[in-house]
Amino acid sequence: NTPPIDFEKWNIETKPLKDTSYEQSKIFVERKRDSLRRSYLRGSLSLQAVGNAFTELWLNRLMPYWYGTPWTFEGHTDRPQQSSIACGYLVSTSLKHMGLNLNRFRMAQQSSANAARSLALGEKPKVFRGGKGSETDDWLEMQKDGLFIVGLDNHVGIVLVRQGKSFFIHSTYVYPTEVQIEQTVDSSPFF
Repeated sequence: NTPPIDFEKWNIETKPLKDTSYEQSKIFVERKRDSLRRSYLRGSLSLQAVGNAFTELWLNRLMPYWYGTPWTFEGHTDRPQQSSIACGYLVSTSLKHMGLNLNRFRMAQQSSANAARSLALGEKPKVFRGGKGSETDDWLEMQKDGLFIVGLDNHVGIVLVRQGKSFFIHSTYVYPTEVQIEQTVDSSPFF
């Protein structure tokens, strides 16, 4: 295992905003998303800038509320820290709260590979075989900063690549059985 990560060094928030509820954060995200859409349609903002803003809003505005929410196989809560959430529901619910038009139940109940495919936006998903030290490591090292949906054999989550380091954000079925962010190299479900 590697030493504990200093998430602040990587500009990753792990605690919710003080004095701001999850509902207030969702409203903020909706307003920001509308502003980004208008700027993009006017041509004053690139698609890359919109993608970067999406990543930051999802990562640092919504996800901190979810960390520590218990995992159960049947978990499907719509609100962080209230009841439990399975891996597919974490992905579908958090993306729905970011404004993606999707049925969070239908998406979460698909196989993890199909869930990843449904979000590939027309691109053919990359399929890897093997574990740690495989072509997966090489692929992750070559990626630009961003978010990647990952459908594993029996698990789904989101990989964040930031400045050459990759993190796995998921509702994990292994101890501590909760929503967490960890380095992909330390994630037993990932490999």
